Amino acid sequence: ILCFYFFFFFYASHGFSDKQNINNRFYNEISDSILAGMVNLDINIPKEFIELENPYDPEQNWKYRLNGIKDALHDLSFYKGKIYGYFGIVPALVLYIPLKLIIKKHVSDFLASFIFVAGGFIFNVLILINLKRRYFKTIPNWCLLLSFISLGYSIHPFLLSKPMHYTLPSCSAYFFLSGAIYFL
Repeated sequence: ILCFYFFFFFYASHGFSDKQNINNRFYNEISDSILAGMVNLDINIPKEFIELENPYDPEQNWKYRLNGIKDALHDLSFYKGKIYGYFGIVPALVLYIPLKLIIKKHVSDFLASFIFVAGGFIFNVLILINLKRRYFKTIPNWCLLLSFISLGYSIHPFLLSKPMHYTLPSCSAYFFLSGAIYFL
């Protein structure tokens, strides 16, 4: 189990980072907005974008959606002159905001994904241990260890292969679903 954590932490961690990195920006922006009492994101919207004839037309707004620029408006919602994130706020509420309040830094999506996946893995290991104790007492412990290894290398590489705001809701859902099943 420790080998699993070492490998995936090494694989997924880029630790704490500057929120301006395009891949770490969205949940940090959501967290900052919630802490400021807003539901919209505090992102500079270029005046030219707002003045477009139809800001929702991909042909007109393409240069404002480019990946890699600091204030890219890609994968965000524009409504009544404000920008909103639509990926859900659960990761921001349960991880980004508490860590920001404790360490005073923004959290990278890589670290957040690792924390959720590692927590989900712990819950699943506990579920397997309880299943063995309750229903499969005669199965040897080496089979349980083999099931831990199989579990560790099943979904986790997929979830951690490119951790960013797209996969974070899946990582947090994995954590919460695994926890809910464990506590049933």
